[in-house]
Order: sequence, then C-alpha cells, then structure tokens
Amino acid sequence: PYSIYRRLARLVVLYTVVDPMPQPPPRPLSPRGSSSSSPAASNFQVNAVRCVKNEIHNMLAALRHHSRAYGRTAGQSWASEERFEREILADQESPVLRSFKDLQSYLDGFDDLRCASAPRFLAPFLAIVRSDAADASVTMAALRSLNKFLLYGFVAEGSPGARRAVNDLAHTLPRCRRFTEAVLMLLLDVTDLCVQNSAGRLVTDDNMHDLFQVCFRICQNKQRNYSKLLQQSAGSTLAHIIICVFSRLGELCEQDMRADRGALPGAAPGAAAPSLVVAPGRNDGARGVKSAAVFNKSVSNKSGNSSNSNKSYGTSCLYRIMRFLVAQANPSAKAAAAAAAAILSGGGSGEHCQDYLCQNF
Repeated sequence: PYSIYRRLARLVVLYTVVDPMPQPPPRPLSPRGSSSSSPAASNFQVNAVRCVKNEIHNMLAALRHHSRAYGRTAGQSWASEERFEREILADQESPVLRSFKDLQSYLDGFDDLRCASAPRFLAPFLAIVRSDAADASVTMAALRSLNKFLLYGFVAEGSPGARRAVNDLAHTLPRCRRFTEAVLMLLLDVTDLCVQNSAGRLVTDDNMHDLFQVCFRICQNKQRNYSKLLQQSAGSTLAHIIICVFSRLGELCEQDMRADRGALPGAAPGAAAPSLVVAPGRNDGARGVKSAAVFNKSVSNKSGNSSNSNKSYGTSCLYRIMRFLVAQANPSAKAAAAAAAAILSGGGSGEHCQDYLCQNF
C-alpha cells in the first residue's frame, strides 16, 4: 500500500506541473490621467465623506465628555444624563448637538464630498471655536477637525460655496475664545493652511488683515508669557502670510489696472491706466506724501465700494499690511503712509524699496 501511495503522489505532482490551473491574463498598465483612475478618485471622495462623519462622531464624544466632567460646575451641559433613561426629543436637545446630527443626516445623501456645500459642513465646527461655553479640549477638537479638512483638500477653490466657507473660517479664527498655548498652536496651523489653500485667494481684505494681526500679536506679545516655541511658530505663520499675499503683487496690480481702465469714462480698450509711480529720490518726502495721498484715496474708494461685498483681497490689503509694518518702526503715520504707497505704487521696484523702506523701516 505504501508504494501505491507514492505512485499516486507522483501522478499528482506530474499533473500539476504539466497541466497547471489556468491563470487570468495580467491587466495592462493604464497611463496616468486616463479614465481608469476614476475608481481611485471616487473611493477618495467616498472616504472623504466618511472622514467628515468620523470628525462629527469625535466632536459628539468630546461634547458629551465635557458635559459629564464640567457641565454641572460650569453651568453648561450639551448632553443630558436623562438620555440613558428616556428618549430626548429634538426640540429638547442641545442646539449644538442637534447641528452635528443634522450635518450627519445631510452627508448621508452624498457619496462625493465635492458635491456637498463647504459652508454647510464647516459651520458646526466653527460655532464651537466661537463658543464661550467650549473649554480648551473641545476647542482643540474642533480645530483638529478643521485642520484635517484643509490638509486633505476638502475645502478648495472649486468647492461649492468656497468663497463663503473660507471667509467664515478666516472670520472665526481671530475670534477664538480660548487662548491656551495648545489651542493657539492649532490655531496657527489652521491659519497657515487657510491662507495657503487654493481658496485662500478668496479671503476678503478685512479677514486677511485680521489673520495677519492675530499672528503678529502672538509673535510680539510681551504681556503674556508665551513660550519661545509658540512665538517662533507665530513668526513662521506670519512670514507665510506675507510671502503668500505679496507674491501676488503683480497679479493684483494688473487686476486694479484693468478695473481702473474699465471705470474710466470714454476710455479706449487699449488705453493705459493712470500710474501712481513716483520718481525715485532720497529727498522725496513731499512727493512721497503726495503719492501716499493719491494711493490712499484710491484704496479708500475701492474699500468703501466693497466693504459690504465678498470681494477677494487686493492691493488695499497689501497697503494696510505694509503701512502697519512700517509704522512699527516709525510711529509717524505720514511717513508710514508715504513708504507703503511708494513701495506698492512702484510695483515692487528695488529703488523704491531702497529709498522708502530703508528710511522708514
């Protein structure tokens, strides 16, 4: 019997080698950018919806934990202990918890996050950042969620309602109600991502200036004993904002020239806009002040016409930032205005920077 088993084993081996199981042909490699990459993109968008839902669950857990730990002492309770004994009706539930649950129901109807409204899924998290009742842990949980949304590209220039979403975010960050170092570190990260995002160019003048002021106050605040790490992080974020904003100087100046050319009555299509450039010179104080007045008047007219609109930031925002920076070294408002106007009206000219910036800054 042993020899029979050996022969059968040899036959099985020979049959396997001679006639193996048929294998499917290998799939050809598809080039990049072809339509075969759509399943991966669709999977990413489905995972994006799931990621937002996970952040909703994290926020609900943080709010309920805060209610159990500090609800009675702080006088604020988002979740009632009665939910373990009976069903809580919707009108009796906390509006904050209700907003996150409504967002969960809203996202159930989407398989692609690019079709969902960006202001809609950002609103509950922004409300937590602005809330006086939220402590540092709850605020940090909301900031982590916002950081993840920006880092993964859930909010971009092409998102539905991107202009409103990024301006709501830029308006909320300077109005955060908690000022611990851990919260401020996350706040700086979200600010950096907000400005460098593709939708960052949609931020308005006032909101961009507020973000700049927040970073500057953290970096230069001498009253609070902030750590060196936090101040260096604020300085790095401040530098990123300045680089990102002033790198668009040529583009913004061209936009203003096209706007001025279209606003002139009877202007020809190819006519040049009036220039604000001042001839360089080291003893050009009066001329610099005159240039500052012309430029300031132009900026005030533009800002006055768009103060209540959602117009993206332009040269008026650059002028405010430059005037603020120059005023930190020279408290003379007239000199600061002259320097800022001359630098910006010169289109980034090296001679203007040497003449005005070195004298006043």
